[in-house]
Amino acid sequence: MIRYPFRILFIILACANISVGQQFADIANQLGINPQYNSANNWGAGVSFFDINQDGWDDITYARDYDSLLIYFNHEGVFTRHALPLPDSGMLKNALWVDYDNDGHFDLFLSFFEGKFYLLRNNGNFDFTDVTDMAGLSNLPAFNYGVTVADVNRDGFLDIYISRYSGLPHHPYHQKYNLLFLGSSEGVFTDVTLESGLNNTVRPTFLSVIFDYDMDGWPDIYEINDRTLFDNIMHKNMGNAMFSDATAESNSSFAQGHPMTATVGDYDNDGFLDVFMTNSTYNPSLDVTTTLLRNSGNGAFSDVSGDVGVAFHEFSWGGLWMDYDNDGLQDLYIATSPIVQNAPVYKDIFVKQLPDHTFEPDSTVFGNMLVQRNYSVARGDLNNDGFYDLVTHSIAPYQSNVWLNSGNENNFVKITIKGTISNRMAIGSWIRVFSNGQQYTQYTMCGENYISQNSQHHIFGLGSASAVDSVHVEYLSGHTDKYYNLEANQHYYFQEGETHTVSLLGHHQPNEILCSGDSLVLFSSGNHFSYLWNTGDTTQHITVSQSGLYHLTTWNEFGLHALSDTVEVVVLPETEVTLNVSGVVCPGESNGIIQLLASTGTPQQVIWNHGAMGTLLDGLNEGVYSFIGLDSAGCPIEGNVYVPEPPPFQHSIKTTDVLCFGESTGGAALSVTGATPPYSIDWGDFNPTQLPAGNFEVSVTDQNNCEWVLNFTIDQPDPLIADVSTSPSAEDEASGSAELDVSGGVPPYSVEWSNGVIDSSSLDALPPGIYHVWVTDSNQCEVFLEFEIDATTHIQPGHMPTLSLYPNPTRQWVWIQGCKNHMIDWVVHDATGRIVLHSSGISCNEPIDVSKLSPGMYTIRISRNLEMDVFRVVITR
Repeated sequence: MIRYPFRILFIILACANISVGQQFADIANQLGINPQYNSANNWGAGVSFFDINQDGWDDITYARDYDSLLIYFNHEGVFTRHALPLPDSGMLKNALWVDYDNDGHFDLFLSFFEGKFYLLRNNGNFDFTDVTDMAGLSNLPAFNYGVTVADVNRDGFLDIYISRYSGLPHHPYHQKYNLLFLGSSEGVFTDVTLESGLNNTVRPTFLSVIFDYDMDGWPDIYEINDRTLFDNIMHKNMGNAMFSDATAESNSSFAQGHPMTATVGDYDNDGFLDVFMTNSTYNPSLDVTTTLLRNSGNGAFSDVSGDVGVAFHEFSWGGLWMDYDNDGLQDLYIATSPIVQNAPVYKDIFVKQLPDHTFEPDSTVFGNMLVQRNYSVARGDLNNDGFYDLVTHSIAPYQSNVWLNSGNENNFVKITIKGTISNRMAIGSWIRVFSNGQQYTQYTMCGENYISQNSQHHIFGLGSASAVDSVHVEYLSGHTDKYYNLEANQHYYFQEGETHTVSLLGHHQPNEILCSGDSLVLFSSGNHFSYLWNTGDTTQHITVSQSGLYHLTTWNEFGLHALSDTVEVVVLPETEVTLNVSGVVCPGESNGIIQLLASTGTPQQVIWNHGAMGTLLDGLNEGVYSFIGLDSAGCPIEGNVYVPEPPPFQHSIKTTDVLCFGESTGGAALSVTGATPPYSIDWGDFNPTQLPAGNFEVSVTDQNNCEWVLNFTIDQPDPLIADVSTSPSAEDEASGSAELDVSGGVPPYSVEWSNGVIDSSSLDALPPGIYHVWVTDSNQCEVFLEFEIDATTHIQPGHMPTLSLYPNPTRQWVWIQGCKNHMIDWVVHDATGRIVLHSSGISCNEPIDVSKLSPGMYTIRISRNLEMDVFRVVITR
């Protein structure tokens, strides 16, 4: 639906010089419109008040005898004259604008009396081609008269009914019958007059009008026949362009009449189409009047002419229904002209309809109406003010009229319709306007009144109503479009099927984004006759799980289709979640890290099973962590990951104690498991295979730089100490003895004396001399002693030396206490008996320097004169 507000043409109104209270003024001269028409047979010619170029402004077309077709193009109230050359030079009676090929350009159908009829195709830009023969309309000269166009078989293509004024004895021409041509999609017509069931007798038919008189959906043909010898005929359409004579049952014969026009309209607003017919007679004494056939709604008409006040005796031709004052009631304009050249001439007739649906003449409406010889009349809207104007077509010397309606305060609605599956001109459609409790009806025709054509823009008067409750447009296809709550005083353009819309439900926006694995159900709004998705599915709904564009076409039972909006569905690729995990570094720590990365960008939300949120977690213990969340597009993500921890650090240190006191023969063997190999082991300054006795630390570092400091102890046996006590021997005897005292070390001991005795702790019967003894404990630690059996003196067993050493233990110096300036010799043995220091002939007051000796147990022997003192000294650091 397109709506256009009205623009009133003030220039024309100003030029019209319309007095107060006057409705119409003839402005033909001001507009420069003068057809200059001379009728060869005094029967006049047709006029079209039709918007040819579809610019919204009604143009005027005049048919003329032996002359060009005269067209006045309306350019927003300014008219331009255009003379269109014709393919025939005869008496042109009817010029009808019709889009026979549904291409959107109005073509031209011409009917020549005592000539041929022609179809001129509009190629666009007002360029015409004669396609009469090509379109299957070849014909010979005949008494062609009125032409009416409709779609009698409802196939969407316009058909043509040609009326011929034949049947009188002096008519010599062939092809005297009225003709029905059916149109086609190829633009070719087929003559079906005989097979359609139409009465093919020869008759003086001025014109025919095609309308659905019985509202059965099929356009009927009402044939208007002149002369009292020929009745009118109602050809009832039985469907698919098959006709039967329903004249009697419809009470529409108009016997004894001389009808010139059949003007169709719903004058009493009951929704049924009534017919007004003009009349004529050569004998004024005969009671021959115009006639109004009221449609009773039951398929029959009744003559109400006298009852409602429209029975006129004037020789009349064209008749026109129009609501001139937009009060919602159809008024009537009647064109009059005597056929006899010198007969008296009179004014046209205008009658206004009253609320009780009777009529009364109103001479004030056309205040400057002159005596005329008018034949055809048509309605349109010159200045687009929403009030019908009208044009008449006269013969010389009389001037044709262009009547401009000054309008009033009443409201209106203007409607133009276009077919889609019906013919493009929407001929054969019902337009019903509902406003303020009233119904107003118009039926669309092409070729009506007396060889005339009204505007395709339909005006409905609304009176004081300021809005339209609804508009129902019933197209010939059977489809009805309904519009509601329309603003008054607007021009609406309706297209068939535009309210037969379908929208896709199940989505919220034109672009739907689905997560991988999700689906969307799209379904049609409303119920329709058939469905076709662009996927090929024919169901009311489809389930979508793939990316793509989706739309639906639906059809109603009349074949009208509607195309839905298009929904683009984008199925997102599945989000790939990468979990970067840094495990716990050292056993027992809480420093694991999880970093969540999504292939589609930063997720909107991530919630972990232990309550944490976010894509980066740290300070984690070993364990399984699961998460749920939404990716950057809001699609769900989930997963779990394990944060590892190295196995517990375990170790064992197997130590080997020092074998002999003071040595570095101890050892430590470290065994490590757990944590993260390989390991780095730092023993400090010690060689783990050559350790002295003491407390030690060893540092273990794994691959993750986790460090453990381990403590262990290397023990050692007490110092292996041997002491020999001797007894002197007489110089000439072997009476000396030696007693061995062993302590420390690791028993049992083995003893080997220099005289070969083994494993004995004493020797007897020793002559004076130097002797040695070797003591070995179970660790193979040895003590070597050298002693002498003196010949003159001896050392009593248990003799306690009078000397003493201090300090003991010591670090650097050993002092001799109890010595009185004697000269002495001293020897220092280590634990193995090896002499490590010695000195002789020194004063006993000088200290012994042991600072260079390793820590351990040592034996110091001091000799003074003939006495020997033996001491055990511990050296520390």
